[in-house]
Formats: sequence, C-alpha cells, structure tokens
Amino acid sequence: MAAIDISSSKILLTGASSGIGRELARVLGRRGARLVIAARRLELLEEVAEEIVRDGGRAPHPLKVDLARRGEAERLAAMALDALDGIDVLINNAGGGVGGAVWAIGDRDEGRDAFEINYWAPMALAHELVPGMKARGRGAIVNVTSGAAQVSWPGFGGYSATKAALSNATSSLRMELH
Repeated sequence: MAAIDISSSKILLTGASSGIGRELARVLGRRGARLVIAARRLELLEEVAEEIVRDGGRAPHPLKVDLARRGEAERLAAMALDALDGIDVLINNAGGGVGGAVWAIGDRDEGRDAFEINYWAPMALAHELVPGMKARGRGAIVNVTSGAAQVSWPGFGGYSATKAALSNATSSLRMELH
C-alpha cells in the first residue's frame, strides 16, 4: 500500500510526549508534516522536537497543555490555529486512566479528569477545528481509543467508560461528517 503524502499537512497531535504519540510525532515529522505537538511535559515535547529536526523534519511547535483541565482543549485549538494558520488533521492521542472500583471512584475528581482528557477534550477540539476543515472542504480527525472501549474488567470500569464514550462519539462523528 502506498503511503499518503502528508508533506504539507498541518497536524495537531495531542499526547505527543511519550509512547504512541511520541513515535507518531517522529514519523509524521520525518514525512514532512507541519506539526503542533501537545502534552503536559514541555521538556519531553522539546526532546521530540529536537529528534524531528535531527531526522530532517520541520521544527514542530511544542505546546504545554493539560487536557484533563476543562477549557485547555479550546486554548490548545486557538494556539494550534495561530501556529499553523489552520489544521488539516487532528490526532486525539492524549489519554489518561483511572483505576479502582467504579463504586469507589464514583464521581471523584480523578474519574472526572479521566473523562475530561479521554472524551471531553477530543470533543472540544473537534468543535473548534471542524468548522475550518468543513470550510476548506478537507480534513481528518483520528481519535485514539482502546480495546477497553469494548471490554472491561474489574478495577478499570471508569477508564473503559471513557474510551467507550470516545469510540461511540467517533462513530457518530464519522457519519455526521461523511
């Protein structure tokens, strides 16, 4: 299968400081994408940015945000739009978990924070960025979810619920934007 040409695409990637997000940032950077990379740990984002440049890619725009905090997604969208003058691809990779029995977590802050980062932040980013994509007649949203969206186990019901919510919203979003 041929690779998609993303050499001039403007991409916002959340959760880019480690794991899947870090490697994805490096791959996209090597392929010439114009990147805004976002996460909570600026020093790790700066390391990723240096790796991308060292590998011959364009210097990305690293932005420190905590998407577990309400309002941060809107702030990130504004900063990303300012940095790149539009976003072609939104990759919602940032994620966080909450462990413990569903009854014990209840509606405590850590449970609400997990929903904020895993569900509400991707929805807020879509809300902010889809109008521009629609106006340009192109764009894509990639929501990284988990097998936990389909199957839960004791002690991870809250996390599974956040990923199921994102998975279901992503299906609806696909149909709405088709």
